[in-house]
Amino acid sequence: MGRSPAAPLHELELKRELLIPPRAARAFFQHGAQTASKDRYQPYCELEISTVAEQPQRVAPDTFAITGMARRLVSDEESGMPVRIDIFGSQDIFHETHLWLSSERQPGMRKLVCRSWTQDLGRGRFLSVREMQEVLGGNFKLK
Repeated sequence: MGRSPAAPLHELELKRELLIPPRAARAFFQHGAQTASKDRYQPYCELEISTVAEQPQRVAPDTFAITGMARRLVSDEESGMPVRIDIFGSQDIFHETHLWLSSERQPGMRKLVCRSWTQDLGRGRFLSVREMQEVLGGNFKLK
């Protein structure tokens, strides 16, 4: 997956502290709120940090620079398996947008990944900035 400059997005602002669950390096967001799990058939985002810990990990309010962006199509969002073109059958297709994040105050921040699902390659699409903002909710601001 190639990494390109992040234009037109430059920053992700986190307005309030959030917790990464124990034994995890990701927090999930769907329908404008942090969730314990995700419905993979509805748009969702995950905020990823570098470490897994036994205790919840705090992410403080901050403005994270978006240092790169990539988009890809995968058939399995957990493994990242690429989509195979199959004209005779249907398959799960996830449109992923990866935004790499950086902060001098919180060097363990990795990235934000937002996904949408379809079974029809011709109808699926990547989430717009407005749609990503709706998935994340008011605790975040994409700029």
